[in-house]
Amino acid sequence: MFIKASVFERMLKTAWNKYGLHIQRDDEAIGISGGYWAVWIKYEEIPKEYLGSIIKVTGYIPEIGEEVLCTSDSIQQEVGCSSLDLMDRAMKAETKVIPTNVIIIGCGIPFRMMVGADNSVGSIYEPALQSVDASQIDRKAGHTSITGPVKGPRENKFFWYNNVMALSIRTNDTPPAIDDDVEAIGDYLLERELGNDDSES
Repeated sequence: MFIKASVFERMLKTAWNKYGLHIQRDDEAIGISGGYWAVWIKYEEIPKEYLGSIIKVTGYIPEIGEEVLCTSDSIQQEVGCSSLDLMDRAMKAETKVIPTNVIIIGCGIPFRMMVGADNSVGSIYEPALQSVDASQIDRKAGHTSITGPVKGPRENKFFWYNNVMALSIRTNDTPPAIDDDVEAIGDYLLERELGNDDSES
C-alpha cells in the first residue's frame, strides 16, 4: 500500500458519509470507488489494518463476484460501477505527469498544477496529491516502487500504481480559481480532512 493507513480510513469514512462506497471483488482483487478517487488492491496483499478499516467503516466485505454500494444508511447490490479495471487502465496510461511548483489558490483552496509530457495541463487538489506516500510501501513483502502520476488519453484521472495496488484521483482541466466549480470546492473540503492526519501515526 502506498497510502497511509489513517489516511485510507479517512478516505473511506468521508466517501461513506458523502457519496457512498462502491465496492467490488473478483478472484484477484477488491475495487473501491469513493467519488473523486478509486483504488484497486490485490486482495491477498491487503494488510490487516487496511482490511479492518473497510470492515470498520462499512461493516461488510463483498463476496467474490459481488458489487455493492455501502452508505451510512444501507448496503445495496449494485451493477455497473466497478473499479476492477483500474489496474489495467493505470498500466495503459503512458503519459508521464509532473507536479509543478505552481499552486493556484482559489477561494482559499490550493490546487497543484500538473504538466504532462504531452504538454497537457491539469490541476489536482494538493491534499489529494499528498495522500500518495511511498514510505508506506512494504518492501519486505516484495511490493514495488510507485509508477506515477501518469494519465491516459481521454482520461480525466491521474493514476499511481505498483504490483499490488492502483489509485486514481480525478483531475481538473482548469482550477476552480478559473471555473468557480462549486462541486470541486466541496470535494476539496472533504479532501482537506485527508491531509489533516499529521498527528496520527
